[in-house]
Amino acid sequence: MSEEYCFYEVVPNSWEEAKRIGRSLRFCVFRGQASQKWGLSTSLERAAELFNFPKEGLWDQEQRTLYEFKARAHQFIQSPPQDSEHIEWLSLIQHHGGPTRLLDFTSSFYVAAFFAIESANENSSVWAIDRFYLRTDSHDKHPIELNSEMAYPENLEAILRYAESFITDSRSSADQVVAVTPPRLNERLAVQRGLFLFPCNIKKSFESNLCETFNYPFDKLISENAIQLKPDDVNEEIIVATRVMKINLPRKLHRDAMYDLFSMNIDSASLFPGLDGFAKSLRLMMRQNDRPKDE
Repeated sequence: MSEEYCFYEVVPNSWEEAKRIGRSLRFCVFRGQASQKWGLSTSLERAAELFNFPKEGLWDQEQRTLYEFKARAHQFIQSPPQDSEHIEWLSLIQHHGGPTRLLDFTSSFYVAAFFAIESANENSSVWAIDRFYLRTDSHDKHPIELNSEMAYPENLEAILRYAESFITDSRSSADQVVAVTPPRLNERLAVQRGLFLFPCNIKKSFESNLCETFNYPFDKLISENAIQLKPDDVNEEIIVATRVMKINLPRKLHRDAMYDLFSMNIDSASLFPGLDGFAKSLRLMMRQNDRPKDE
């Protein structure tokens, strides 16, 4: 595979190497997953696969989910979104465990690393995706009306409305992923420095949408399609070229990583404000004696 496709996979030998790589990916957003075997898929996509639900019916199912949630949300939410704020409604559904096409990411490598490690009992991974490309070059095929004279944050509204057009119009479709942030952030999303990646074609997998966005000649982000790197290979040239990088975190470095993340005040208590997050953090105290079984 030509290196112009810029999908890399790397396995750090230590937590310090992992941090160096994560810090260097300054244009990326990150997602931590407890198993390196897992691909990138949305909760809606996973539910459809679990229940053998036809992909052709997912747009209609999304409409039904929004309708049902909006009909009852006022009983539980003091200040619900405006009816037209579809991304914000989906973010609430996602927050409370419902299936949506949104995929959670964070702008912090360290937050993503925590989610990759906190409950992992095997090698985990942090996915890094170039957000800068998602908001610029990737729009050449499906233009978003951005104002070039305005700073990027001021164009968030245009990107949000562009994404919502695929929710409101069943005929609208693009094999593309965009980064979206709801106009109002709940406390958890704010402290986790969270955002969502949004696949515009709900009938195709998240990975298929993302691969099309980056013009990859494949539709799955698997090791066979990645350029395998050694940690020392990750230099400035690689960093600039990266569109997707999968950083696999071996089980043997998880304990060092957790100690370091605790020292940064990154744990369940800080990332999940409230008593539930604090109670969950008590479980992680047991990882002070954590050792891989083969150690």
